Amino acid sequence: MSENKLFNALRKEDKQTGKGKKGGGALRYALIAGILLLLVFNLLFVDFGGKDDAEKPRPGIPDMGIQPITPGGLTTGLPVDEGQPGDGNQARTLIDSVRSRGDTADPEALFTQAGTFSAKGQLADAYLLYFYLAKQGHAPSTLILAEMADPAYFDPKTSFFDAPDFSQAHKWYVQAITLGIKKAEPQLRDLKLRVKAAAAGGDEKARRLLVGW
Repeated sequence: MSENKLFNALRKEDKQTGKGKKGGGALRYALIAGILLLLVFNLLFVDFGGKDDAEKPRPGIPDMGIQPITPGGLTTGLPVDEGQPGDGNQARTLIDSVRSRGDTADPEALFTQAGTFSAKGQLADAYLLYFYLAKQGHAPSTLILAEMADPAYFDPKTSFFDAPDFSQAHKWYVQAITLGIKKAEPQLRDLKLRVKAAAAGGDEKARRLLVGW
């Protein structure tokens, strides 16, 4: 008898006992004996692998050993495609070099290098440099990040994102405007219209974004 069936039988017998029906005591003892036998069976024949099983790696998820960098006070979790070992390594090396010197080096040189990476199709390297520069207050980099995610400018050949992302575009346009990029103002207004259209079409993410716009 399974544990669920035992539980259901006990619950049924308990209800009958509560109504004053006779014969409940013998059934209760029999059910309790059944539970004890089940527990003994589990102890004798079930292999408890708890700790060992928990320490085994999850199948299909290889340990790539890739750790996101946290340059210059950036938040953790920089987007890195762990499915492609080595992708973004050149940008990480540059940023680590900057951090080791304790300064931001030449932001324009890094910005130019990011453009070179993008032209070569090294999108992870380009993104990491733009992201690093944007977090350091480099205005042109924030605009590029916004355009990477904006459906009006999205290009899979130059964007690190797999698809347009309203939230990312909104975030970086706001940053760009804060840092004095006038061009970002009309682009943000145009983005809002696109978000409204998507929300009207049933896009839940677009609706949520509009709430906090």
